[in-house]
Amino acid sequence: MFKKFTTALCLFTALLCMGQIQKAPEKYNKIIYTYKTKPNYHFDSSGIYADSTVIQNDFLKTDFKILQHPTDSTKRVGFISYKSMNKADKLVLKNKVLTYFTKTRVEYYVKLKKAIMYKTVYDLAEIPTVVKTFLDNSVTEFVSEPSTIYYLPNKEINVVNSISNLKESYREHTINWLENQNNTGVFDYNFMGKIYNCTVEVDPKLSKYIVPATSTIFANCDYGITSVKTLEFTSKLIKVEYK
Repeated sequence: MFKKFTTALCLFTALLCMGQIQKAPEKYNKIIYTYKTKPNYHFDSSGIYADSTVIQNDFLKTDFKILQHPTDSTKRVGFISYKSMNKADKLVLKNKVLTYFTKTRVEYYVKLKKAIMYKTVYDLAEIPTVVKTFLDNSVTEFVSEPSTIYYLPNKEINVVNSISNLKESYREHTINWLENQNNTGVFDYNFMGKIYNCTVEVDPKLSKYIVPATSTIFANCDYGITSVKTLEFTSKLIKVEYK
């Protein structure tokens, strides 16, 4: 009975998400889309599990163990217990929650080649209760100041908000498409000076302007990005509308 209920719930959730992602019309001036991002941590009542490279990088001075992943017996990952964390580790965890439990809403103006980005920080609905409790319920959800991103020639963007006006270069990533896996590929990702493969999934029905990071451009992709998974985090597209 429980298995049937779980399957039905997953199917309902998938259909709900599909209903929030509109197909692109023939003509449109603006695309409004939202990505939800989470850290690739697994939390339980005793501590945190993640790729050992990530754990080692995040908690530099705290010992960790290598254990079997709680939900995937094929993986052995790093584990750090809440009890072993000091004040510095707790601050690291809070910053991780700040950085990766987010929801990003982007309004992209096609003709103007500009995007306005709104980021919800500390997406409280997604943060596990055990983490909120460990952090003494000190995290409060808020929406950051909107930023306007102008796409310029020569692979540059100009990011403007109330705090700064920065011009920076962006890198065009190349996706290596996987055989026998429709619309899925990998691209290089630099983490701690080493190159790792990130997984990217696309949808041919979506506009190529739909990307999870406004400074990330894929040179050989004409489709919208539905998900990106790196060692540290996963971003998934949850809503799209056109105007």
